[in-house]
Amino acid sequence: MKKNQERIQTIGLEDLSEGDTLIEVVYSSVNYKDMLAVQKKGGVIRSYPMIPGIDLAGRVVSSSDSTLSPGQEVLVTGYGMGMSHTGGFAQYARVPHEWVVPLPDDLTLKDAMVLGTAGLTAGLSIAALEEVGLKPEQSPRILVTGASGGVGSIALAILAASGYERVTALIRKDYQKELVTGLGAQKMIRPEDVFLKENPLLLKPQYDFVLDTVGGDVVAHLILQIAYNGDAV
Repeated sequence: MKKNQERIQTIGLEDLSEGDTLIEVVYSSVNYKDMLAVQKKGGVIRSYPMIPGIDLAGRVVSSSDSTLSPGQEVLVTGYGMGMSHTGGFAQYARVPHEWVVPLPDDLTLKDAMVLGTAGLTAGLSIAALEEVGLKPEQSPRILVTGASGGVGSIALAILAASGYERVTALIRKDYQKELVTGLGAQKMIRPEDVFLKENPLLLKPQYDFVLDTVGGDVVAHLILQIAYNGDAV
């Protein structure tokens, strides 16, 4: 018998994880962790049964926190949702009020989940790089790895909209070229362009800043290719 069986099932509020805030879910997004959650050996879900969905946007039904009002539009992401705490792939979610973020006035519930956790991650990554010196006027050389993925693709779009013009995208397949160039990448490289297997210590600085979504051997080799006073996230 399979350890995990995916199904759509009607449950009650009593089947949701504990929390003092009940939210009617309007939208959720599909993330990499959600894909892993339904894999036989995904290694994401900590206990069964579990409702996937690591983020959500919706309206408050009730809360013990006086700053959250019924009908208020909010979003939640992370904190173990969809892994150890029932997540956003349901009509309702119950979470601690500390997890809840009021939706900004200029953001709709749908747009919040179109951008989703991937968009939040991309935005936070670029903000972190800007805090350590990334500035459009300095025309920095920027590399985005995993550039056709959720975080990478949104990062490319943000960088282009922010005026960064020397952005390189790391891709793996030919069909990804059109996507990344359309999002603002001026140059493309493949993983094999990153490696120098004979002697990695001979790698030369090529980028001022790296936004990495891949990790592993790729980032290990890229560290050696970051210019002095540069940085990576």
